[in-house]
Amino acid sequence: MKLVKIKLSALTRLGHDAFVDIAKSILAQFENHADVFPAPTITLPILESAVQNLDEKTILAGGDDGSHNLRNARDTQRNTVLTMLFQNSVYVLSIASLKQTLQEQIAIVELAGYEVANETHNPVDLEPVTGLSLKTSGMPGVSTVDVRWKRGKGTAFIIQVAQGDIANPSTAWDDVAVCTKSKYVLTLAPGTWSIRVVAIRASEQSEPCPPVQVVVG
Repeated sequence: MKLVKIKLSALTRLGHDAFVDIAKSILAQFENHADVFPAPTITLPILESAVQNLDEKTILAGGDDGSHNLRNARDTQRNTVLTMLFQNSVYVLSIASLKQTLQEQIAIVELAGYEVANETHNPVDLEPVTGLSLKTSGMPGVSTVDVRWKRGKGTAFIIQVAQGDIANPSTAWDDVAVCTKSKYVLTLAPGTWSIRVVAIRASEQSEPCPPVQVVVG
């Protein structure tokens, strides 16, 4: 049986006000249907706080005195909320996968406020990104990593990080950001990190690209 897919890239193309409205709508759907979605990956109080923060920053950035710094703060918070919505979409799909028919799965996705992708019926392979490169800040006490890659056919990207032996299949990879550009600045604790990127187009996700290791701090 085919499995339902969520059109995540639709979220990345929205204007700022429309994105806030969709985020509020998804939050409301989780709140109104807690019996169906009892344990989302990002809990509702955390998501609600993040969405409220984004709403406030979007209003400030769109005013007559909206400065470059205010717009940057809005964009950073939007990426935070986008990452949370992605993480909860994976949870929604896990609930949907328990249903026996495709129509039941679609109903679960729509109940959560997400958009069902056309690729639910017509899957398309997406190649991994290439050319992943990392550059640390080079300043004592500053733990940022400039991550860049060639975007290929992806319209959005998930950045994943791990510590430990990545050759071990049990090593956990964490999704730390979702973005639409082919670059991102991560803030990481001191240590040795492995970083990789997953491409998204509509509902499709590529395989992760080969990881690159970096020493921070």
